[in-house]
Amino acid sequence: AGPLGAVERSLDARRFGAFLLLGPDAARRPAYRTLIERATRGPGKVLFLLPEIALTRELAASFEREFGRPAAVFHGRMTEKQKEEAWRSLRSGKSAVIAGTRSALFVEAAPLRLIVVDGEHEDSYFQSESPSYDARRGAWLRARAAGAVVVFGSSRPTVEAREEARGLGALIEL
Repeated sequence: AGPLGAVERSLDARRFGAFLLLGPDAARRPAYRTLIERATRGPGKVLFLLPEIALTRELAASFEREFGRPAAVFHGRMTEKQKEEAWRSLRSGKSAVIAGTRSALFVEAAPLRLIVVDGEHEDSYFQSESPSYDARRGAWLRARAAGAVVVFGSSRPTVEAREEARGLGALIEL
């Protein structure tokens, strides 16, 4: 089953699990691809959070090339019309992946099977303006409520994330 075995078992069982993928981008990308492919078999949806708006379009284009389906993009600088079009793409089943920044955490996506928080160490996941929230904690809570898997990825994780994952046996070194 390789290093992703525990994550894949949680996905297959459709049960909550939280994991930290530790490794460089070049190692995390293929791991994400494997997990996304597994999670989107059938009607499953994937929420892929990125720390910067600039990365969302690039990632969405990559998903379309790799999976043959467009990814819905969500971020705070989109117009209401753009958000509605992306939501319709998800709702219709045309898109199975949502690529976005911390605000994408609030997009309705059922059945949610996988949440990826790439670059979990980035400060941009925390919003200090009202309402203040930490999208990393929100991703964990949302995955738990949905019975989904949440995967945090980083080449330099926060000390808290690394130690918590190590203590839970959920640290996967790539």
